Amino acid sequence: MVQKRKPIDLKVSNDIVFQRIFGKVGNEEITQGFLEAILKIKIKKITLDKNKRMQLDKLDSKTARLDVKAELDDNTIVHIEMQSTEYDFMEKRTVFYNDELYLETLSKGRDYNNLKKVITILITGYNLDITKNIPKYHTIWNYREKDYPSEILTEDKEIHIIELEKFDNTKETGNEANWIKFIKVKEMKDMNKVELMDEKIRKAAEELEYLASDPAMQEEYKARQKELRDTVSFLSYQKRKGLKEGREQGLKEGKKEGKKEEKQEIAKKLLKMKMPIDKIIEITELSEKEIKDLSHKEDKGDKNEQTRIIK
Repeated sequence: MVQKRKPIDLKVSNDIVFQRIFGKVGNEEITQGFLEAILKIKIKKITLDKNKRMQLDKLDSKTARLDVKAELDDNTIVHIEMQSTEYDFMEKRTVFYNDELYLETLSKGRDYNNLKKVITILITGYNLDITKNIPKYHTIWNYREKDYPSEILTEDKEIHIIELEKFDNTKETGNEANWIKFIKVKEMKDMNKVELMDEKIRKAAEELEYLASDPAMQEEYKARQKELRDTVSFLSYQKRKGLKEGREQGLKEGKKEGKKEEKQEIAKKLLKMKMPIDKIIEITELSEKEIKDLSHKEDKGDKNEQTRIIK
């Protein structure tokens, strides 16, 4: 039996906590309640995908780890991404992931009628530039005709963007608003702001309470929070450095061939910070092979330096 610890405050918007509440097999009822509130549909059955890895064939065979991936009873694929750290090109990455998941639904040798609908839900802890002129916190995006926006080219692709910061400026009530309040919980005392009349939200709150006392979760959470702080600090430094040197943004390496070396330097520093390779891939957009090669060179260099000192 696992010995429980004194509970700690967990942020639901931390991607590790979010995954454990909404992406864990066995918590289908929780995720179903959330999706019904956000998508305004009735779901009879939901299947959570244990393997949330997605192959990105167009990016040198890199893989991406999805926070939550589920399939609904009507075969719709839903991808939920919790993003508390601000990255450049987030809207482009979201569209790209949606496209890749859409392609994955078509088995080899089958016709286009077998493509499944894919819905991506991006939840951010910050405001996106793309929606700066839109006051509402929940926006829905489709392919629409320019002069006839009521006409949708296809309903197979849909993206929802939920900006948590904007929610504070609204007076929204109801089930969706209640779920957003739950996701915004930073301390257990904040749960008094969440209505627990809905059974599925109550189950989510119980899962959060359980995780708050779980030793393994506590250690994982602390490590992830430190990693996020280091990432934010590093990205902030890179942007300041970039502005000082006359660049608009310090992390836009790669658009010009001459900036690849700078991306590699960033990767080396992140490797020394013991950051996971998949996160370094997200930040630098280098391939997994390139990063592993850099890691190998760094290890070899350290050994050579140690040998030189001994001599």
